[in-house]
Amino acid sequence: MGRLQTEVSELEARIEKDTARLLRENRNCVFAVRLAQFAQKEIDRVREQTENRGVRFDCKKGCTICCRLEVHVLPQESFRIARKLRDQPNRESLVAALAEHVATHRGITETRQRKFCPFLV
Repeated sequence: MGRLQTEVSELEARIEKDTARLLRENRNCVFAVRLAQFAQKEIDRVREQTENRGVRFDCKKGCTICCRLEVHVLPQESFRIARKLRDQPNRESLVAALAEHVATHRGITETRQRKFCPFLV
């Protein structure tokens, strides 16, 4: 594993541990949402630092490759997703589409066999 990968893994483990501790200590929705906002800013900061070190991300508008990947989210990300879903006028159908997507892809690891994520618009 390269140095950058090791740093990312260590950062990920520390963030997960710190997030779990903070959520245990502050059990309310407002804190969870603010923590998610802070986490997103931190992710953006780390991404910028990584790019400044010469690492380039291939993602760009119109690319849909990650929409076929298995995605894992941190607790704070799940709160932000839930909040966005709550504000959607078609949330029931979107939640149903997500549930079907999860059920359909359970156990599938081959990216080409996966359908696009229901969030892809």
